[in-house]
Amino acid sequence: MKKKFDDGSYIKWASKETIMYVDGEFSVEVWGDYFRSGSFSTGRIIKYPSVMKWSARPESYSEIISNEKRNEIIEKIKVFLGHCKVIIQEINGIQLSQTHLYPPS
Repeated sequence: MKKKFDDGSYIKWASKETIMYVDGEFSVEVWGDYFRSGSFSTGRIIKYPSVMKWSARPESYSEIISNEKRNEIIEKIKVFLGHCKVIIQEINGIQLSQTHLYPPS
């Protein structure tokens, strides 16, 4: 499955647990494991820290993904997955998260 966006970027599955975001010569692999949110409901967990550095980029560009671009990538992943939980931060083993449903209910 592949989702193309109006700006030319796209998202596809790279493996069972990895989502690949591609925008021209830039790409990043984002971890997206399964979670259960009830007896019959499943979704994906996206770790925000996995969207920090480009997997591939032109040599003259920084490997660090800007906050603005990171948020854009996560918004596109939410569209791609439909329902995901984004792990924003982990402190002493406790995950602080935000659950997103797309489209908004």
